[in-house]
Amino acid sequence: MNAQVLDTYKLKSFNVSTIDHVRNTYQNNNFKDSIECVTGDVNDQIMNLVASHDVCASSYAMTGNYVDAIQGAKLMIKLMPLAGYLRLGDLHTLHSNHFKAMKAYQQAMSYIDGENDNDGSCKAHLKKRYEYAKTRTESHTDMINKLPREILDIIMIEHLTLSDRIVLLDVCQSWRNVAASSHSWWSSIKCDGGRHGLTADELFNLSCHVGHHILDMEIYVNRYENFDVIFTQMINGKFNHLKKLTIKCK
Repeated sequence: MNAQVLDTYKLKSFNVSTIDHVRNTYQNNNFKDSIECVTGDVNDQIMNLVASHDVCASSYAMTGNYVDAIQGAKLMIKLMPLAGYLRLGDLHTLHSNHFKAMKAYQQAMSYIDGENDNDGSCKAHLKKRYEYAKTRTESHTDMINKLPREILDIIMIEHLTLSDRIVLLDVCQSWRNVAASSHSWWSSIKCDGGRHGLTADELFNLSCHVGHHILDMEIYVNRYENFDVIFTQMINGKFNHLKKLTIKCK
């Protein structure tokens, strides 16, 4: 939760006195007080949890761990969409992924109402962040479409990671078209074996847009419990010409 959102909440702890109070009101058939007490305390706990996820996401980003940072923002979205999308947009901005930042800020603005933005300051902040991301997006030179294909192939294959190439599939339609038409970028997929392996979302992108190019694939999954999800996607995906598949659990 960013400062503008965080300042509007007070974090409290669920304590024994609250539990005792709820129990007493319930036993005395004072159900209205029980509901009000529990509802208030649950809301406080949600705010506490959102703030914790926010601090954690920001801390991950400061260490360069954007995979876990974005996961933290997604957990925030489930609990409080406005704060979660705001954090997600800031993470994408920090990572210079301004197109995705614009989309996140737009999502955040859709959750603004009179109750969570009485003075309009939150909407103004989001519009400012959105315009910044839009300006940065429009000011970038479109190297993907302007570079000669031979040079672009060298950059993509020799200097970018698999995850970086997959990101191109999400930026815009023109970049997706270039990436999807480049057989050499995808014919042999070998995950770098880093800490995070290949995510289910990345595998889905590969399947939807470039699965027909892939002949040889060696991937890692970051946790054993994700193996079934990854394997199911492989079975159901559009990997029509795949000749060799290796899946390793980290």
